[in-house]
Amino acid sequence: MVEFLGGLSGLVLTAVAIGILRPLARPLGLIDHPDPRKRHGAPVPLVGGLAILAGFLGTAGLLRLVFPLHFPEWPPYLLCVALLVVVGILDDAGSRIGPGIRALLQLAIALIAAFSAHVILSRLGNLWGTGAVETGPWAIPFTVLCLLGVTNALNLIDGVDGLAGLVSLAPLFWIGLFATANGRRGIGVAVSVLAGALVAFLLSNFEHAWRRHRVFLGSVGSTFLGFTLAWLLVHLSQAPHRELPPIVAVWLLGLPILDTVNVMLRRILHGRSPLHGGRDHLHHLLALLGLSSRSIALAETAAAFLLGGVGYAGWIGHWPTPLLTWGFLALALVYFSGFVILDRRLGWVEDPEGMLPGEAAIDEEEG
Repeated sequence: MVEFLGGLSGLVLTAVAIGILRPLARPLGLIDHPDPRKRHGAPVPLVGGLAILAGFLGTAGLLRLVFPLHFPEWPPYLLCVALLVVVGILDDAGSRIGPGIRALLQLAIALIAAFSAHVILSRLGNLWGTGAVETGPWAIPFTVLCLLGVTNALNLIDGVDGLAGLVSLAPLFWIGLFATANGRRGIGVAVSVLAGALVAFLLSNFEHAWRRHRVFLGSVGSTFLGFTLAWLLVHLSQAPHRELPPIVAVWLLGLPILDTVNVMLRRILHGRSPLHGGRDHLHHLLALLGLSSRSIALAETAAAFLLGGVGYAGWIGHWPTPLLTWGFLALALVYFSGFVILDRRLGWVEDPEGMLPGEAAIDEEEG
């Protein structure tokens, strides 16, 4: 009952926040202007992420006052999110802070998370069947790398309407099932609230007959979603609880991880900076195959649910950890190899930012 109430409250508060923030977008400079590489023909406010944040934090805060619910390390989490929002607003407002400065600011946030909230990946489980793998002295650097990677993964894949929001619903769904099965009601309610907030945003993001005003997620929203998912999964997989095997967490975030690592490795392979944008993501390939923006979002969401389902089935069925590890690595190898072959056939190496033959215009960070 509390989960349903939380989800409904998150939806309503986010919808209200969208109505309040939308008129403020232009004075704040939070506008995504159209250009030849984008599909929208009119300026669109970048306030979806701020609205989701308001709906989530407002509802979660109220529920914590009424019910004895525990969200892991709430004060340091709020501090990290506040700093992340500042970085996102600077990015969305076109301050041109650059990828290097943005990465340094996010690095500082990840370090705060590691040191103030003990969000540290110290044990990775029996990945290879030879005993528990521990990160030892590399725990902090490895944790920071993972936090930064997941935080930015949803931002990098957010190339069509609703994609980051829909893909985020997949791990939230599986985390919610896991939290319920383990009696972690606080986390279960939190993901219900966030899912409700995402639904409100999606209703204002997708084109449909009764949507009057459109908003985009923006860097604030995508990085907030990525960071929150990473925070929850690290907490669930590490001491003192260790309820969720870390490799299962990898499967729950399978699609963003596969796409981000694949793009970064191929850019390095081609002698380009991994932080430099390009039209080399999965959604660009699907557009080349003729899929519409909505079809792309639904296809990737289905894939995200499927990958998360494999991880959840592995946990519920007590599958051997090495099986899940080698299975994901095999999938990643097939995924990467397929794109390397397509790189050569489609000419992405020679023209990494140009329009591919027959590709519809898709914005790199539209949704």
